[in-house]
Amino acid sequence: MIIVPLVLAGFCWPLPMHAHSEVGLPEKARQNLEGWASKASPLFVEWKIKKNSNLPPDQMFERLKMTPTPFFFQSIQASFATQGGRFLSIQPIAKVTMQKKDAGTKEKVVQSMADLEVSFDGSIVYNGTKGKDSVLIINPLAKAIAEHPDDPVARQPEYLRLIGYEIPDCYAELKTNPMVRSAVVRLASENENRVNISPATIRGKEVVCVRILNSHLDKAWFLDPNRSHLPVGWEEYSASGKVAARAVFEEFETLPRSKLILPRLVHVTHYGISEVADQAASEVLFHTEVAVVKFSDETLPPETFVLDYKMPGAIVGNSALPEAKEKPSGQIVYIVPANPADLEEAIEKASKSVVGNNWRHGPRIALLVVSAGLLLMVVAYLWRRRRLRQNSAEKGTR
Repeated sequence: MIIVPLVLAGFCWPLPMHAHSEVGLPEKARQNLEGWASKASPLFVEWKIKKNSNLPPDQMFERLKMTPTPFFFQSIQASFATQGGRFLSIQPIAKVTMQKKDAGTKEKVVQSMADLEVSFDGSIVYNGTKGKDSVLIINPLAKAIAEHPDDPVARQPEYLRLIGYEIPDCYAELKTNPMVRSAVVRLASENENRVNISPATIRGKEVVCVRILNSHLDKAWFLDPNRSHLPVGWEEYSASGKVAARAVFEEFETLPRSKLILPRLVHVTHYGISEVADQAASEVLFHTEVAVVKFSDETLPPETFVLDYKMPGAIVGNSALPEAKEKPSGQIVYIVPANPADLEEAIEKASKSVVGNNWRHGPRIALLVVSAGLLLMVVAYLWRRRRLRQNSAEKGTR
């Protein structure tokens, strides 16, 4: 399916008119944005993401200065659920593994897709990858906060991120922040002295433009004042002021119980990368289309937020078991047996042994647990780098 460019006759996304701008997010807009976020409980959203480009893939990756990936244009499906301070996020990720056919051949890199599942049931955090070589890490929140309070909890759900919402960044925030919050309010608060408010027009409708700037971000959010400042789109700009990406929200739907209004379609047109000036292009590089499969604001059962891998061969590292405190690693690691009746025995044996004693499974367990740890370390590194950039940007404005 080819998505036509969204720059059409009668479709106007002007830059903010600074002659009429004011600094800081108006209190009414702030209250309305926080009000929309507060309605997102209970909430279940499932969506599909598809990218398209009229350019040859090699040419597109070269202009984006990206390493080519076979999964870039693959259609993926994801979901998010939340209720009363709990959440479940399921998003596909590209998993990289090294494979060797036999002792005489070189290892080769193999990429595959797996579902990254993260949930929080109010006291325990679950991190799992479901697919070939499934892994589940179970960690009490109190332990996670004591050991790694600033580590990231999960990737931001893509649909929520695109329409202006986010979940807590780190473990410490799970107890101190609402589960869904307005990204616009947070960004405006962190960069209060670099927020411009001005009028704009979108398809003949007057909207409020909230433009947030710092050393690495230049983004304008468009809010509908006639619908309590509901976000209806955004633009990102390069360092040279060119439009790097433009998002349009369409087919809004009001959920029956919560009255939360959400778009069924999100179209994003990408012209380049906003952080680097010479990567902003005047032509369209690719499109992203997000289509919602299902909305629901019905009450969710508590087990929705508990991950329990029972598939044979799955690796489970459980720090919530009482015996885990006696282990150097702080967790009981076991393999789910083929026969469900043998599960309790497998856990009991793992509780009394050291990981790696079983020569058939030990190396595989260690490799998978280390791989999961490395994934979290990479996410943590990227998250901390973003925080450092934000902090340096804030210091530079003082």
